[in-house]
Amino acid sequence: MEETALKNFRLRILTFLGFFIFDLSNCFSAYTPFTKTKNSLGPSLRIRVEKNLPKFSVSGMDLKRTLHLSQNKALFGGQKRIVFNCKKALKSSRQLGRKTLLASIESPTGFISLMKDRYQGRLLVFSSFRKKGCDVVHDTFMESYISSLLAKEMNESWPPEALKAQAVAARTYAYALWEKKIKRKRNYSFHLDSSEFHQVSGDFFDITNKTFNLTRSTKGMILMTKDGKIVPAFYHAKCGGRILTPKTVWGDYTKGYKSKKCSFCYNHGKKSWSSKVSKERMMSFFKGKHKRSKKIKGVLRLVPNKFEDSSMRYYIGDDLFVVDKVSLRKAFGRKVFPSHYFWGKVTKKNLTFKGRGRGHGVGMCQLGALHLAQKGWNYKKILRYYYPGLVIRTIY
Repeated sequence: MEETALKNFRLRILTFLGFFIFDLSNCFSAYTPFTKTKNSLGPSLRIRVEKNLPKFSVSGMDLKRTLHLSQNKALFGGQKRIVFNCKKALKSSRQLGRKTLLASIESPTGFISLMKDRYQGRLLVFSSFRKKGCDVVHDTFMESYISSLLAKEMNESWPPEALKAQAVAARTYAYALWEKKIKRKRNYSFHLDSSEFHQVSGDFFDITNKTFNLTRSTKGMILMTKDGKIVPAFYHAKCGGRILTPKTVWGDYTKGYKSKKCSFCYNHGKKSWSSKVSKERMMSFFKGKHKRSKKIKGVLRLVPNKFEDSSMRYYIGDDLFVVDKVSLRKAFGRKVFPSHYFWGKVTKKNLTFKGRGRGHGVGMCQLGALHLAQKGWNYKKILRYYYPGLVIRTIY
């Protein structure tokens, strides 16, 4: 155990030195398309790691802080802690717009600690939406981002081929969002959110020997259509028996996806889930969703539906209404609706819902990828199964 820990520590130090050397020449560069070189760490990414903070502090060695509104620069030698009072700064600057760069913090000799996480490189502080606080954004590179992400989005102990498939899918998703914002030529404060809304990224110390090497073995690999278009590679925890398409779930047609059966995740995790919602709560949701339902009275009845249907039909009296499952998940939360793969029925006091899987069900099923890797499939075969209309290409 001590030898393994020592090896991981040495690797993290070497990885830090490699990222640091690359950062020295690129940390102030604009977000322009990168050159295709063998040593490239990919495009520069802005990852929002915290949002709407009224006040926060960072600590680190030899910190360099720049206040961009006043162009006030300061160097803090040794181990220091800096406190940012966001509400005070926002009140004193009435002309401040949304997503304004307030400050940047760097530590050229070490790491920057924020909350319980440590980041290498640079942190940017922006005014948050509606100026309620501050957003903290990590300025990093694609490959370091993927290395820290693997242990968060998948279990590090899983087979290497499953983790490689995850690395390619996550890189494709991140690159597609980065490219989309770059093409719009707007000054975005961040490209991706570190949350389930986009992808959950880790800090520098989430990078292990295994995740670093697996990321390096797939460096620059992404999924794209046969005509060269890069589309987001969606993935989820467990499909529950069927892979859904973006059109089925969100109503958006995206090339490369196909609805198909997937029984590989059946023996992993919970096989099914069930939840109840009171009739009063559901009627309140329906009335808020459809204006004309406020004027309608009657008995609530659900039309029988299938697991894979994108919406549910219901009657209030004699009037038929349709509500999509995405809206139900947003309104009641993922604890009530863990997935899009469910059906419902009306009882005396409640609406009972039964479903399978966890997540939106689009793209790669992570527990399915685990099972296939255990069976001996390599990552390319796994990706071809879940993204039948996409091909793997190395772009840098």
